[in-house]
Amino acid sequence: AQLTLCRVIARGLALSLSLDPYFFECHLTSPVAQMVLLSYPPPPKSSLENSICRTKHTGCGEHTDCGFLTILAQDSPGLEVQDPHTLEWNLVHPLENMFVVNLGDMTARWTNDAYKSTKHRVYNQNENVRYSIPFFCNCNFDAPVECILTDDDMYEGTNNHPNNTAKYEATTAG
Repeated sequence: AQLTLCRVIARGLALSLSLDPYFFECHLTSPVAQMVLLSYPPPPKSSLENSICRTKHTGCGEHTDCGFLTILAQDSPGLEVQDPHTLEWNLVHPLENMFVVNLGDMTARWTNDAYKSTKHRVYNQNENVRYSIPFFCNCNFDAPVECILTDDDMYEGTNNHPNNTAKYEATTAG
């Protein structure tokens, strides 16, 4: 089910970039993917009461995921994403029957940063163990990854002169 959802999201990403809807999906026929059950112990009681102590007890420090995208099921608050403009951390509240989707570094690279990978961290803010189940969906190991140049890339140069350059070298997903 998660892989099906990943393919649907991939179609949406492709369409948002004015590409064939199956542009990414054709690289998800035999993906390198894994699902993991993570548990985060409760923080010390003093940490729950003192926001200054929060970063000392982060369950997973700030990072971006290296792959294509991550689909996350979570049972309680704890996931925080960083606003790229203000650099503030925002709590992602779990919603019943909903998933969180983080775009990874491979998506940023493939889209020439039209989409950025999601910087996030986890801090268990509860008195109980927090569980989450991320599904890390990467592309086929040998999928070619070359920057997609969008209309925005065409005019990043000065005085509206076309830039049309890739920010990353071509590579493969594996």
